[in-house]
Amino acid sequence: MLAVNEDREQTQAIHQKTARAQTARRLEGADAAEQDRRLHRNAQRLLRPVDVVIECLKERRFPDTMTRTRATT
Repeated sequence: MLAVNEDREQTQAIHQKTARAQTARRLEGADAAEQDRRLHRNAQRLLRPVDVVIECLKERRFPDTMTRTRATT
């Protein structure tokens, strides 16, 4: 469940980011962003699946009155 941040500072930050995206600075940031994406993609290629077993959950009880406590596999 997500809440929307309606603070004035958040609105100002969004306006600043939008204005920056419409200027020449966007082109400078685009190259850096592409380098970041390339780095992250390369790092993701190194990841492998890992099985995780959490033994203590056998003794743990979660409230069944809230759907947020549901776990998926």
